[in-house]
Amino acid sequence: MLNIPAMVVGAAYGAAAKPLSDFLSKKLLKNRSKEFKDEKTSFLIQLILSALLGGGIGAICGFTWMSLFLAALLFCGDVISTTDLQYRIIPNDMVLTLLGIKLLFGIPALFKVGGFPAWSPLLSLAGLAVLGVIFFLPSIFGGSIGFGDVKLAMAIGFCSELMPSLMAVALMGMLVLAVGTIQRKTSFGVFLKTQVPMGPFLCAAQVIALLMYQV
Repeated sequence: MLNIPAMVVGAAYGAAAKPLSDFLSKKLLKNRSKEFKDEKTSFLIQLILSALLGGGIGAICGFTWMSLFLAALLFCGDVISTTDLQYRIIPNDMVLTLLGIKLLFGIPALFKVGGFPAWSPLLSLAGLAVLGVIFFLPSIFGGSIGFGDVKLAMAIGFCSELMPSLMAVALMGMLVLAVGTIQRKTSFGVFLKTQVPMGPFLCAAQVIALLMYQV
């Protein structure tokens, strides 16, 4: 059964996370001598998607440590999506933050602390390795996938573990295909060869995949 109160709180968090993540995005871009772009349409779309994902987290996971874990990933995803959309930049700071979040929630689980989501370090390393290979090979041939995407994919593989990571890649492909077809009216293969920010798709797919594993 869906947790309605937690869904409302989650949606409110997701909506609030967007302007807060933009504040951090400005700082990160400023450190790289880049100017933050105030794009109202992009902001509104990201805010709505963040609120929907936040509501989904609350509805499915309720008031649990898993919700906090996914909420932290959602915030990082908001930051990465903004910097990637604006300048094709995936900050190393946020990639390291993703790894830190997994360790923060995973280590207590290893010591059987109640309520923390279960963690298998071996499956995390497997996810890191598999997604690293999946994204590294296309990056060799240029096109849409850059080394920043490879680093992000490896961090997401570590955070999500093996099977949810593979599901996230499949979901990402579906999202890219849908948006590419709508925006460019072209094939998936041609779309992947263009300079498309992969960060937003991969971050959203990660949260959705992890939620699907909670159902």
